[in-house]
This record gives sequence, C-alpha cells and structure tokens, in this order.
Amino acid sequence: VVNSTASTSAYTLQYLRYQVILFLAMILAACLIQSRRDLVRVASVALAMACATAVASIWQNIDLMSAPLGATTPQDVRFFDGRSVGLARSPVALATQLILVLPPLIGVILCVRWKRMTTRLALGGVVLLLAVGLSLSLTRSAIFGFAPALLVIAWYVRGYGRVIILGALVAGVAIFMLGESTGLLGRRLYKNAEDDRSAASHQALLQVAFAVALDQGLVGIGNENFEEVSLSYIGAADGSEETNVGVKAIGVDRPHNDFLSVWLSWGVLALVAYLGIFFGTLRNFRIAARSPDALVRGLSVGSIGGIVVYAVNSSFHNSMDNSLVLWLYAGLSITLVRLAGVPLPHPRRPVAPLRFHRS
Repeated sequence: VVNSTASTSAYTLQYLRYQVILFLAMILAACLIQSRRDLVRVASVALAMACATAVASIWQNIDLMSAPLGATTPQDVRFFDGRSVGLARSPVALATQLILVLPPLIGVILCVRWKRMTTRLALGGVVLLLAVGLSLSLTRSAIFGFAPALLVIAWYVRGYGRVIILGALVAGVAIFMLGESTGLLGRRLYKNAEDDRSAASHQALLQVAFAVALDQGLVGIGNENFEEVSLSYIGAADGSEETNVGVKAIGVDRPHNDFLSVWLSWGVLALVAYLGIFFGTLRNFRIAARSPDALVRGLSVGSIGGIVVYAVNSSFHNSMDNSLVLWLYAGLSITLVRLAGVPLPHPRRPVAPLRFHRS
C-alpha cells in the first residue's frame, strides 16, 4: 500500500510479486513437511547443498581457476578481493545461505544421543567444514553474529553440550586475537570505518537512514525512493563527501540494515509487523524445543541461534530483499511446532459442534 502511494504502479506490482514469493516460501516450508521422515529428507538435502557450497568456498580460496562456481565467473569473484562466494553470487549470499544450515546442525549434534561416537565426530567435521567456508566469505556481521547465537544455544542445552559451546567461544576469541598477528584470518575482519570503504559506507548510510526514519518513518517513503530522499539528509553523516569516502555511497546505495529499511520504507506499522515475524518464529521454536523427539528439539534449539545470527547479519545487509532464509525459518518453526507433540501454552477451548433441529 505504501509503495502504491510513493512509486509507480509498475514498481508496486514488481515488489508485490517479490513479497508474494517470500510469503509462499514460508507457506511451502510450513505445509510440505508433514512427517518426521519428510523433515529428515529436507534437512539432509539442505546439509548436502551447504557442504557443496562450503567445499566450493574453500576450493576458491586455494585455486580459483579450477574451483567450482555457481552463477559467477572468476572475474566476478576477483571483484570481491579474495572473498569466497561458494556456489552463491556473492560472499554475503554465501554467508546467508550457511546461516540457514549451520546453527540447526549444531543444535542437532548437541541434543541427539548418537549411538556411535563416529557419527557425532563426522557431524562435528561437517560443522568445521561449514564454519571454514563461512569464514572465507569474510562477511563480518555473519561471523561475529555467531557469538550471541552460540550463547543462546548454550542457554537451552545442558551438560557437556554447554561446555562444548562455551569452549568453542573461548577458542574463537583466541583464534581471532592470534589471527591479526599471524595472518591466519583475513585482514578484512579487523578493519573498521576508518580504514575500510565498505564499513565506512555502511556507517554513513546507517546514520542517514536513521535520520530519514525519524523524520518520515511514521508512514514511510516507499521502498524505491531512499536513494533520492537520502541526498537531502547527507548532513546527518559524519564528515563530508570530500573527507569521508563513506558519504559517497549516499544517493547511490540503500541502507544496509533491514530493520531501518522496513521502517523508513513502509512506516512504523510495517516495522512492528516485521519484528512480529521474528518474535513469532522464536516463540514457535521455543515451544518445539520442549519436544521429546531429540531431532525436533535439536533443530528448534539450533534454529533459535540461527534467527539470532540472521538478525545480526541483516542489521548490516539487505538480506530481506536478497534471501528467503527468514521466511524458511518461519515456515520451519510452524512445522516443528506441529511435529513437536507438546501442548501449546494457551490451548483454545474446543468449539461445540453446530446442531441443527428440524422444525
């Protein structure tokens, strides 16, 4: 509705079509998985695809010319200056795809009691593979977002699982501190707005987007118009176009923050609805996390962490306009509640059947 008042009918229909696709992705994820067997099949396919893109990510870092690529070319990958893209179209897309698989896998490993230790070790190796593939994307928000995600997962697991997660966090901090001096990790992870063009543009766009949202965020300006409107708010960014390279992104790029983008594009009510998707999805996962089925419980616990890392990552990128991950998580949460076999917190009273009497 807001787009129709601020943009042409062609753009309104174009974006409406995209919104319908997002909604249908959630409905399909919620309706097509009818049993535990369906859940295992879908999870297995998702895991296999994630492993394939992680292997491609590592291969590209070793030998780009012989590495498998998706919809990109070696020339396109070189544009990202050493960042792997896997089978995705960009490093950010690679990180977003792995966000869908890696946290639920961690939850399953910690919650399921495996009959064989070799199975747990093999799945632990897969976690390491996906983590390396993610790290080679050098997408800072996704990598750093795993810290709060793991803390949330640790809240829901007990015993050795919690110890393993906390140990992994300590090891991650130690590796990050050593990586700067040893070159073990990419230099991009240690840059900020002062020495990195991408970080500087994110900061400038964030400042301008927040100013626009405060001024016109009641009903929004439409999804199409930020680049044009932002030029009138260029003074909200630190520095000037001559002294701050990040300011040059104003008028060219969209704000790299989904929450601000929703707010300034469609207003306060749209922001409330968008946040409602997150809270409703988290609520469903929390309900399903009480399931006696270890697989359902593990997927639910891990997916809670997945929503957390997605929220962190989307605070620095336009994930809503480029990914189905949030909507697939929302549909999965509905499925897991149905398969959990636990009573809902507020069950509805049964409705008495209608009775018809002959007169």
